[in-house]
Amino acid sequence: MISAQPKSTILVACDTRLSAQALSWGLECHLPEVHVISVWSLDELKHRFHMEAPALVLLDEAMAMQAIRILSGFVEVRVRNARLAVLANELTQGQLSYVVHNRVTGLISRDRSLPELARELNLVMTGTPVVAEEFAEHVQPGRDGFIEPRFEVAARLTDRQLEVLIRIAEGNSVREVASQLRISHKSVESHKYRGMKTLQIDDRVDLCRWAIREGLIKA
Repeated sequence: MISAQPKSTILVACDTRLSAQALSWGLECHLPEVHVISVWSLDELKHRFHMEAPALVLLDEAMAMQAIRILSGFVEVRVRNARLAVLANELTQGQLSYVVHNRVTGLISRDRSLPELARELNLVMTGTPVVAEEFAEHVQPGRDGFIEPRFEVAARLTDRQLEVLIRIAEGNSVREVASQLRISHKSVESHKYRGMKTLQIDDRVDLCRWAIREGLIKA
């Protein structure tokens, strides 16, 4: 007797319980072969990620800004087969750059019907990048199975510059950022200087305003 294969798991993470549960129930109808779990807090998302080892995490815009950096690290180190996808209609250039620098395989439009969304999530789970039309001008499928920025987005900031600037805008000192990223104090200063020069920003106040305007941190 052949035993049934265990179902793959999708974590659906939204910033409200209603959105997460409604989307999960809809996906269950169109992906019967997949176990769909809804979460609506960062702590629960991290817990479920470690417990379930999901094939895919689908995040709305708000949860993506909270969790994408953490999940990218988890995927890189612990659950290499997991894929990340973001469901959105509009992202600022800063948000878009931040998302695609964190190992995302799907950028999917909120305007998709449930059958269309299910088909695109199946593609993402196989490692095929999916880019919604709304974002195709700025990002593209990469050869490594992740979405990558086109020239105009990539030219603004490097991955490390963006990460350093976000952490500083969040209120961390240069010393704290160096400890968090496990790089030297001098490296943090260099990334900070080059990033702020690229953005034509002169001080921390303007940096915070830029990060808030781009949706990278909350006011």
